[in-house]
Amino acid sequence: MAAAVPAEHGTSQPVLAGAWGPGRPSFWCCSVETEQAKVVEFLVREDDAARFRQEHPSCVGADLKARYSSVEKATAEAKLAVFKPPLGVITHVRKRGAERFANERGRLTEAGARCLERGVRKNLIVWKLGFYCAGLNTYQCVSDVPAVIHRAPEATAARLGTIEKGQIVLALARKVIADGSVWTQLDSGWACAAKADGTISLRAAGCERQCGGVCQCTAACSNQTKGRHGCTVQIKMERTLQHVQNGLVRIIVSGAHASDLSRWAPLPLEHRAVSPQTRQVILHKMMTEKSTARKVQLHLNVTARTGGAAIDGRGAVTDRSSVPEKKVIQQLMTNHRRSGQRGIPPFEAADAIITQQLRDPAERWGCRCIYYRRPDTNADPKSDRGLYQMILSSPGCLDDAAEYGDYGHGADGTHKVRTRRSVLDSVCLEDGPSLPWFK
Repeated sequence: MAAAVPAEHGTSQPVLAGAWGPGRPSFWCCSVETEQAKVVEFLVREDDAARFRQEHPSCVGADLKARYSSVEKATAEAKLAVFKPPLGVITHVRKRGAERFANERGRLTEAGARCLERGVRKNLIVWKLGFYCAGLNTYQCVSDVPAVIHRAPEATAARLGTIEKGQIVLALARKVIADGSVWTQLDSGWACAAKADGTISLRAAGCERQCGGVCQCTAACSNQTKGRHGCTVQIKMERTLQHVQNGLVRIIVSGAHASDLSRWAPLPLEHRAVSPQTRQVILHKMMTEKSTARKVQLHLNVTARTGGAAIDGRGAVTDRSSVPEKKVIQQLMTNHRRSGQRGIPPFEAADAIITQQLRDPAERWGCRCIYYRRPDTNADPKSDRGLYQMILSSPGCLDDAAEYGDYGHGADGTHKVRTRRSVLDSVCLEDGPSLPWFK
């Protein structure tokens, strides 16, 4: 069943399965006519927005970097719409981090519904998310004889392997040696891309730069081109009030990886970045099951193989966006554990914790802040007046204070709160009702 397309979107046509490749798109997608020749606009369902990057030709195999765009401050303060993470991801704000999702669930608030009913602000953008291609330096072997990988950029250096015809590799560096041949550095060694007589073994098949060069600048490039000098592909995802009501996301694709896309080669599977879905699975396994990096990798490998992913001779999935290397998974886990330990000053973190968490009823957090003060910068360095103080208490200690007065005192444990950028440890002490109450 196709989603309803608002009338103001003009002429539109559903994209048939197979238009982007075998079986793609596998979801409902509508192409909207635009006046600009190099800009293509699509409408997709909210739930399928994340699959657009996995299936559209401009996104598959591209080195897409996120460009998180927030809406105007006035629009955000008006609170015309609210958005929640998609189902299946980590819902805790701190544990999820600042990651954004294309398929976030949106709904209109009462203010937004009233605006839409009156026909006001219906085309106001209330949600944005953008991506751009950082550029690829990929090469494709076009020689009938397999290209040899050497330990150094010399024909006499030790051989480490070969590159078969049609195979795509990612170049890390380029070097022209004394005899005029061009060598390309790979992650496993050096390969000769072009010999001195002009014979080409590895054809440049990456993104075209604004000066016209592929994988490198042209000889006439002055590096004075305004804007980004690399690939021009940009992906913009937007939602207006009308889109939120209809459960749609507008996706605008501009630019091209190369003037002739048939000569463009995507990023090899073994060099692709971890996808947002895989990252969420890794963090979820770490927090709920306390799994190690090896166990998580095995789980991802089995899941990907069940879905028909490409495998190597050892039975391991080659797509690193679905099954990262063990060290990448371990680094992701380590970064998550360390997240929040550095950043804003301690008092700013304490102030946010107190005002946003500990003013809630005590039944939710098990304790409540009854007093805190800022540090006195003019106080004696040896006194505790130079430190911020926060006093927390549980309902039991508060009852004892009310019953026993100044004779009741004690410590009711340690309260540890971790925000996304700071960690706060404090001992919960209270000494009767004579202290100032936090209201």
